Amino acid sequence: TLTFGLTLGVTMIASPPVRAADPPGGSPPSLSFRVSTDGGFEFDTGPLRGRLRAAGKSLGLSAVTHVSTGASLERGHGLFSHYRVFANGRRFGGGAWDWPGSVAGLEQGAVRVTWAATGERPFTLEAVYRWADPLTLDLETRVTAQTNLAGFEVFLASYFNEGFTNAMAWTAPEPPATEPAFTRADRSAGD
Repeated sequence: TLTFGLTLGVTMIASPPVRAADPPGGSPPSLSFRVSTDGGFEFDTGPLRGRLRAAGKSLGLSAVTHVSTGASLERGHGLFSHYRVFANGRRFGGGAWDWPGSVAGLEQGAVRVTWAATGERPFTLEAVYRWADPLTLDLETRVTAQTNLAGFEVFLASYFNEGFTNAMAWTAPEPPATEPAFTRADRSAGD
């Protein structure tokens, strides 16, 4: 089981601050994904608002807005979007966002997306999206192999708005540090 997590901490300057329009139906903020009419889900955690699997497409979080400023956080193919998958020196299709999948709402407002194994894809890929707090989304990714998958890799894409210039990743400690920490993600650390 691979587990990924991202803290969306946003500091923006807006003069004056602008609050995005209230969500459809006027639902109060919560840590739950709610079923939307287009086959996807919507969320409003208070500070963040947006969609998951908008129109039933496997593009992770989309239309993500920082509520107090109205600023868009993502572009293109969204945030937390499963993308390229490799094993045995082979790429499986263009990306997981092109594969048909099923979706289910879970207890406490989480959502599970499942891409079942096929003749062309000898594994099941499963993702569970869950809000840990209003600014922290936990994503657990599970892979169940139907055959040997040597060198297995799954890419998780996050296409942030161009205004985000300080990307950081939670990393294992680098000596002399003894605790994990956020590390600036720049080319000097490699691709």
